[in-house]
Amino acid sequence: MSVIQNFKKRQQQKSQQEQASVAEKLADKTANEKAESTALSLLASLLNVPQEHAISEATKYVEQNIQFYQVAFDPAEGKDRSVKAEIEINEKGDITQITEVDEFQAVKDELAADLDNSADNVQSAASDLESSATSVENSAEKVSDAASDLAYTADDISNVTDALNEATAEIKKPSGVQKSSGGKKTTEQNNNSKK
Repeated sequence: MSVIQNFKKRQQQKSQQEQASVAEKLADKTANEKAESTALSLLASLLNVPQEHAISEATKYVEQNIQFYQVAFDPAEGKDRSVKAEIEINEKGDITQITEVDEFQAVKDELAADLDNSADNVQSAASDLESSATSVENSAEKVSDAASDLAYTADDISNVTDALNEATAEIKKPSGVQKSSGGKKTTEQNNNSKK
């Protein structure tokens, strides 16, 4: 009986292993179906079509080499349902991955970078303006100094002119002393030359 009992025992173990294998496969299948169902519902949501048409619609876009797809937004509904997605395909043309593209974040980042550049440009312009103002101020001080020097020089010239005018007036004044006569010799010479 031991052979029969061993046989039954092995059969029971084999049956348990098969049941465990079937249960594991069933669990894997359920998990795969759940993942496929989730992926299918996400694809349907991205394309804004029913789940039954999601794969055919996505295949159409892949055949047309569309890498980005945007669902139209109906403002009458009041809710923006647009989504941008990047679709990756393998060598066979099968969809391997669908990634949602956060368009708003990209635009926000770009605007932030532009704002930073604008702020830098404004800062640079303000610095240039300040430097120019300093240069104008320095030039104004130099002009003021030159004007002051010119005024002093004009006063000096005026004083020298007055002194020259006084000296000239003194020279031109007739003196109270009579002019000396030429003397006898000069008169005699003049008389001799007339002869």
